[in-house]
Amino acid sequence: TPPSAGAVSADAAAPAAAAPPPPSPPLAAAASPTHTVVLVTGFERFNAGLYTAAVAAAAASAPRLRLAVYTDEDIRGPRAAELEADLATADVFFGSLLFDYDDVAWLTARLGPVRLRFVFESALELMAHTRVGSFVLGGGGGGGGGGGGTPAAADADADVARDADGRPVGGGGKGMPPAVATLLRKFGVLGREEDKLAAYLQLLKAGPRLLRLLPGRRVRDLRHWLSVYAYWNAGGVSNVAAMAAYLSAEVLGLPPVVDAAAGGVGGGSTTDAAGAAGAAGAAAAVRPPPPPDPAPATGLVHPDRPGHYFPTPAAYVAWHAAAHPSRAGRPRVALLLYRKHVVSGLPYVGQLIGHCEAAGLLPLPIFINGVEAHMVLRDQLTSASAVAA
Repeated sequence: TPPSAGAVSADAAAPAAAAPPPPSPPLAAAASPTHTVVLVTGFERFNAGLYTAAVAAAAASAPRLRLAVYTDEDIRGPRAAELEADLATADVFFGSLLFDYDDVAWLTARLGPVRLRFVFESALELMAHTRVGSFVLGGGGGGGGGGGGTPAAADADADVARDADGRPVGGGGKGMPPAVATLLRKFGVLGREEDKLAAYLQLLKAGPRLLRLLPGRRVRDLRHWLSVYAYWNAGGVSNVAAMAAYLSAEVLGLPPVVDAAAGGVGGGSTTDAAGAAGAAGAAAAVRPPPPPDPAPATGLVHPDRPGHYFPTPAAYVAWHAAAHPSRAGRPRVALLLYRKHVVSGLPYVGQLIGHCEAAGLLPLPIFINGVEAHMVLRDQLTSASAVAA
C-alpha cells in the first residue's frame, strides 16, 4: 500500500534545479566518473543481470557517469548504508516500480540533495518527487518557498502554472512553462489526486508520439523526462546503456566519447582526450546517443528467430508452418508472456516454448505489457477472424 500524502518529504529544503551546463570538449572513454546516477528498481529483481551488463556497456558510452544499481531489497538489507551514501552525493535518481509504503517513505526522506529525479510507474507519493529542471510533477516542488508551497515570487507572476488546488507547479520561483502545464492538464496530471496515477500512465504511453510535437527550449525538460522513459520502457542492455549516454550528454551536458574509428559515441576505440579535442575531424566522429530501439507493445516470439517480433498469431503460424512442416496439425496453446521479460532476454521464455514443442504442442508465445491481455485474447486469439486464420 503506498504511503499517505503526509509521507516524509525533503523537497522543501531542496535547492531550485539549475539548467544543465553547456557541453564540454569531447573526452576519451578512459576518463574517470564525475557524476553519479542512483538507479533503484522495485518489481524488477529479475533484471539484475541486465542492469549489471548495462553498467559495463555504459562505461564506454558515458565514461563520466557512475551508475549505482540497487533494488528495493537493498533499502532494507545490508546495502542500505551504501545506498544512503550514494543518494547523498547523487546527481540523478532513477526509480521504477517502487510501491512499498516503508520503501517510499525511506527514499523520499533522502531525495532532497538530488537535483534530477526520474521516477516512473511507482507510488504517486514517490512520482511526485520527479524533477527535471523546470518540469516537476509534485506541485510546489521546492522552489524556496517553504513547506507550504506558496512562494510569493510565483504569486506575483500571472503566467505561473498551477495545479487543480491553485498551487504553483514547478521547481523554481516561476514554475514550469505554461505550455507544459497546459499539456499536463489535458492528460489530467494536474487534476484530482485520485486520478493522477492513471493520468501519469496515459502521459507516458503517449510519450513517443509527444516527443515529435515538442520542439524548442521551453519544453526541453519535459522532452528529457519523456526521452529517458522511452529508453527505459524499450528495455534491454543496449537501451539502458543508451539511456545512460543520453543522461550524460543531453541532460547533464557532460563530454561525449570520441571514436577514433568514426564509430561515434558508445562503440569502437576512443582517442586520447587531448588529441581528440584538438583533432580537426573530431567533431565528425562524435555522435549523439542512439535513439531507443523499442519492441512493440505486443507480438509473438520464437527462439529460432531471435530479435524478431511477429505482429499477429497468423503471421507467426504461417512462419512456423514453413519452418517446421513436420509439426503441422499440432494442438495450439497460447502463452501470455510479460513484455519486459521478453525484451530483457530472460532464458525461461525460450525454455518454455521448447518444452511445449517437445510435448507435441504448437505454442503461440504472445507478449503483452500487462493491461492488454483481454484485448489480445478477444481480438487476436478468440475472434472469428483469428480462429479462421
